[in-house]
Amino acid sequence: MGLPVKQTPLDWLSQLGHITLGRRVIAGEDDWLLGPIGRPQEGIEQFIGRIAGQEKLRIKEDAAVSGLLPEIAAWPLAIKPEIVDFYLRTTAYQIDVRTAWKPPFGVFGALISRFYGRRVQQLNLPATSGAGALLLNSRLIDLVDAADRPVYTIWHRQIKGSGENVFWGIYTSCRTPAGDLCVKVIFPLPQGSVTVVFKVTVDEQGHLALISVGQRPGDPGCYVIIEDASGRLWRNYISSFHEKIEFIEKSGSLQAEHSLSIGRLRVASLTYAITAKPEERTRR
Repeated sequence: MGLPVKQTPLDWLSQLGHITLGRRVIAGEDDWLLGPIGRPQEGIEQFIGRIAGQEKLRIKEDAAVSGLLPEIAAWPLAIKPEIVDFYLRTTAYQIDVRTAWKPPFGVFGALISRFYGRRVQQLNLPATSGAGALLLNSRLIDLVDAADRPVYTIWHRQIKGSGENVFWGIYTSCRTPAGDLCVKVIFPLPQGSVTVVFKVTVDEQGHLALISVGQRPGDPGCYVIIEDASGRLWRNYISSFHEKIEFIEKSGSLQAEHSLSIGRLRVASLTYAITAKPEERTRR
């Protein structure tokens, strides 16, 4: 069994647990899960600079028209145009979020935020519920190749005013070994990542739902990827952690409901109000 890289005791023990419970990554078999991972004490700017340098990519931030998933336009699915537009032109939209924690998980969320989320500047969900919406600043950074094609698209979200990071991740699509079309989000962490794989579904009205639920490795769901001290990769499938994001479009207004559950027990929900930025509304 591999051992984690020497670092803070909390991160070392966490990574050791995932190595112990998981298994070695198998080249070829597990490639659909993989992507860039973080380093200890590395923030988003250091991560972007390192990956761009290693892979000889150019940093391109907040282009006039930039989207999370440009490939969505080629998917053979009848998704509502308003939802497709959000993924094609994400920088044209403002996002407000309301959080609601189920008792007693709000205390759990606050502890995670205090001792983990804020320290690694990642997975730092607001720990208190409230009627007022949080306004998020949103950055979209593309790392592009010599032909100006995006290789990685990074979405960075902060609380407006405080500048506190909520989370940042690499957004792309993939196919599971069973052939399911999925959205893959990679959240870099010290010496690894949390990779969430969402199965893509569309209802009869064209509303998109992303569902991160599975039973066994190879299914959609939550994966922890760790690189040990010898440079070997390990993966641990967290089958009990589920997420679901449902998009609803009504009268030109776009909303997303994001639920987080452990097994069948809902832990928290986030409601995103997605609206065109003022300058975009004027242009229209």
